[in-house]
Amino acid sequence: MNAANPPPWKPSQELLAAFADGELDGRGELAELRARLNRNRLQCALFDSARFTRNLEALFTTMWQRHASGQPPTTLGPLSAAAQPNPA
Repeated sequence: MNAANPPPWKPSQELLAAFADGELDGRGELAELRARLNRNRLQCALFDSARFTRNLEALFTTMWQRHASGQPPTTLGPLSAAAQPNPA
């Protein structure tokens, strides 16, 4: 949830009491929070599927090149921006 950068929520005692008494249903606040989460998640690296796919394909390519050249397996990590293939 933190990846979507939700706003801090600190309800007052009056708000909690009104909610508990059934005077508020929370739908407006939940709808606002849901909309904010949907907007923010598109800007989070966690939900950047295109970048994830490019990086995974680059790692597969590197692994195959190492195998084809007879090099032993090794630990591979994220490639630097300069080493990443250009997106098609």
